[in-house]
Amino acid sequence: AGRIDTGPLGTAGEIGQFHITTPDPASPRASWLERHASRAAIAHAVARDELGEFADNADVEQHARSITASVLASRYASGHPSTVAQADSAADMLATAIASVCTVLGVPHVVLGGGLAEHMPDAGVDRITSCTKALAHPPARAAAFTLSRTALCPRAGLTGAALLAIELAETV
Repeated sequence: AGRIDTGPLGTAGEIGQFHITTPDPASPRASWLERHASRAAIAHAVARDELGEFADNADVEQHARSITASVLASRYASGHPSTVAQADSAADMLATAIASVCTVLGVPHVVLGGGLAEHMPDAGVDRITSCTKALAHPPARAAAFTLSRTALCPRAGLTGAALLAIELAETV
């Protein structure tokens, strides 16, 4: 077992804030990976698909909130067309970001966290892994890349906050 190294600024590993497109100065966070490849982003896109592009935004938001990580995982596993399309697109974006980080830092293993990752069917994890291997450089080393999931489930945020509080208390 290893230890997560968050670096001197405490942000290492926060791939959700990785820019996947050129940021717009007026809305720089819109280009963050988590805005396109998180449970909330996928659920919102699926809700928009299901309710139609002219649906009221409040209705879309309400419907998206009902699409939990376990619901997305179940729909993905059963081949729900909109869910599969949105989740595969998000997986490809995530793999692109992971491959970039692995190439730059020479990281051979990545741990995926959060409720969506933990509920994701093996096919989704396999897609991220194979796409990352195809994109990372150099190809000979990328073949050895591995990916695993955390097992914190819905308590991930709470557990992380508690661990951070303990760590901060120990430094005082």
